[in-house]
Amino acid sequence: AASGRYAGRKAAAYALAAPEVSIDRRQVQREKARIYAPLKKQQRSIGWKELNAGIARVMQTYCGEYKSAAALQEGLRILGDIRETEAAAVYAANPHELAHAVECLSIITAGEAIIQASLARKASSAILSFSRLDYPEVDPVEWQKLLTIKLVDGKVTTGELPLDYYLRPPFAPTFEENYARHNGL
Repeated sequence: AASGRYAGRKAAAYALAAPEVSIDRRQVQREKARIYAPLKKQQRSIGWKELNAGIARVMQTYCGEYKSAAALQEGLRILGDIRETEAAAVYAANPHELAHAVECLSIITAGEAIIQASLARKASSAILSFSRLDYPEVDPVEWQKLLTIKLVDGKVTTGELPLDYYLRPPFAPTFEENYARHNGL
């Protein structure tokens, strides 16, 4: 409750001080078309339950307990195929099904992010319960770090942070400095 209250207070303060933005009506229309597309399907080809099960199966098979670059790449390829075929054909008969269908689209994106992160980590890790068959050495010193991934101009980029990044500047003010900074003192 305390962190939610803090987040709400900070979001409200930001919204009050942020400059007004103009709405890109074309972007809004594209997003509405994407979100409502399953309701407009004339032919009932694939429902959200089948789509969800297919995505789960791909993740279990290609990004399961034991991973390899070849399997992860194949998983990415198959998720891309699912996005272009089954996900593009998913239908919804009502708002409840629509919510689940749209959720499946987000699950595909999350699966792709997980696979990209798995490809980026080229070491096995006991702490993370992460096993790469093509990198069997467990917790080598050079891989005791956090990996970051983000999408930049449609391309996945990776970065890294030390495990204790939060203890280092600029992340690590003293307790008093941090309290004052975040509580307006």
